[in-house]
Amino acid sequence: MYCRKCGNVIPEGMNVCAYCGTPVQETENTAGGENNGSVYREQAPSYSGQSPNPSYSYQNQGYGTPQNMDGGARGLGIASMVLGIIALLIACWSAWWLTIILAVLSIVFGIISIQKNDSGKGMSIAGIACSAVALLMGVLVVALGAALATWIMALFS
Repeated sequence: MYCRKCGNVIPEGMNVCAYCGTPVQETENTAGGENNGSVYREQAPSYSGQSPNPSYSYQNQGYGTPQNMDGGARGLGIASMVLGIIALLIACWSAWWLTIILAVLSIVFGIISIQKNDSGKGMSIAGIACSAVALLMGVLVVALGAALATWIMALFS
């Protein structure tokens, strides 16, 4: 017997198709009125794309590699978001020079991605936002460090 949705072979005794999960609907034998346990009494799908049932097409029913599972996100948007998150994490670790480099790269990648109308626009915006916060934290650390160094030098002079 064959699945009515995907056309794959369903072993006897199964209640659902193992490939697509479609429930098996048993049909009654019209001659005897008894349930013979079959789902569909039709031919197996041919490899030429022709269906034994004219109302159903077996073409394009394979389980190939899904396309665009990421919702269409593009490389620059992803790079912007990842660099922004890393810059934000490093800003908390106080490696200010690396924070500033990664934040600037993230902002540049995000702006380029938005200007190219990439479909990863949300990730680009998230990367720019994380980078802006990280950049502010990095600049604040540098400014506070410079002020502290100036204060210490004035204290000991």
